[in-house]
Amino acid sequence: MDESILNMIKQNNNLSINFKKLVDLKVTSVVGEKKNINLGLIQAIAGTATLILLFSVTGHATSIIEEKENETINRLLCSPLKVSHILFGKMLSAFFIALVQLSIMFLFAVLLFRFDITINFPTFIILVFVTIIAVIGFGFFLASICNSRQQAENLSTIVIIVMSTIGGSMVPLFIMPDIMEKIMIFSINLYSSENDVFSSKNIIFYGFDFTGFQLSDPKRMGQDLKKYVLSLTGFLIERLPEKKLQVWLNKDIIIYNLNPTLLLNKKINNEDIASPVKHNIAKDSIQTFIDKYAIIDKEGIGYVIIYECFDNASKRVSAYSVFFDISTRKILVLEHVIVHDHNSFNKLLDWNAPAFSAIKRLTENYKSRGVKF
Repeated sequence: MDESILNMIKQNNNLSINFKKLVDLKVTSVVGEKKNINLGLIQAIAGTATLILLFSVTGHATSIIEEKENETINRLLCSPLKVSHILFGKMLSAFFIALVQLSIMFLFAVLLFRFDITINFPTFIILVFVTIIAVIGFGFFLASICNSRQQAENLSTIVIIVMSTIGGSMVPLFIMPDIMEKIMIFSINLYSSENDVFSSKNIIFYGFDFTGFQLSDPKRMGQDLKKYVLSLTGFLIERLPEKKLQVWLNKDIIIYNLNPTLLLNKKINNEDIASPVKHNIAKDSIQTFIDKYAIIDKEGIGYVIIYECFDNASKRVSAYSVFFDISTRKILVLEHVIVHDHNSFNKLLDWNAPAFSAIKRLTENYKSRGVKF
């Protein structure tokens, strides 16, 4: 690691923590040694499998309406069988059809794409069974509220397409507007794909990216803000040790590798930091930030905080939290947060507390959404 970065941070913060230890870690695989896993592939397979499963199981469930239309259901009701036996028989057959269908799809993924399902096999099995049960429940619910099979097929097509779109099977979740985060929780597809992506127990944290950051305050124009940015970086590292981030994200291990962001932060032009107006980073441009990181790690889940703006007029700090697939650099989850603080901000150091609060708010948002890492 470049010693000049470390010396500048330590001089401006007078920190006792060992930065050499933090940024010159020997990073090991987060998903198991000798495993070459593509987390983007996991999300694609899980989303597609759920989409196909919804169509097939729903079609099987609505067959009970056809039996009602053909009056064959009356013959079954005249038999010694109870209504509950008929219903659970239908559900059981749907369960085995779904299980066979998923088994074929995952076998195809293993053979063709070398998809490894052994990394967290117990969780994988549980997720498969829970997804099948959820899809069966959805299918039979539609069958219960429709009067004809044609009606059930039309309604199921509309609902499934909408759920697949907002749940990540068709469109990546990170490009959706913020309002969709509250709507997508009603999609079965969300839970089957997102939980698969974050089944890994470990995350590599790449630190704090200030390359797109601006401090919107006219009185700061011409000041040495680059020195403050490096000082703030040291403050955040000291306040956010590995153990604290592990607790906040509910992870067994968080691996710190701060080199990529520290190297980029060092190259920031001082003249580009201060601005007289509020600054925004377009959500669809975040991918360009991830692509710039000089990452030597080959696989796993990367995590980075990208600071957007400190706006003195509105007394707010805004930042992005990004989880991405290290092997493909594909963004998996993207979160934006705004933290308001009524401090006077007469001193630059007054921004430190709300900057740290933004990190905590981001992790709280993930817990409130129920995302499993």
